[in-house]
Amino acid sequence: MTNVEINEKIYMDQLGCVPPKRMEGSTFMVGKAYDYDYDKRDVIYSVYVQVNNRYFCRLGLYKGFNPRMYASEVKNQFNIK
Repeated sequence: MTNVEINEKIYMDQLGCVPPKRMEGSTFMVGKAYDYDYDKRDVIYSVYVQVNNRYFCRLGLYKGFNPRMYASEVKNQFNIK
């Protein structure tokens, strides 16, 4: 899934709008589901990631929540070291 760069205000607003469904470090899933993937039988959530004081958003499956993978994908996509 594609990562989109956002600003800190959006990241903080989403963190504070409802309690996160899942959270590890500075990566979290917003507590309200975005959609459902019937093929994979899993719930889709908005995922927010902070990498090197930059902020990103993407969609992610609940069962596939993997903050390390998200951070790695962001670094590759945006050429962050």
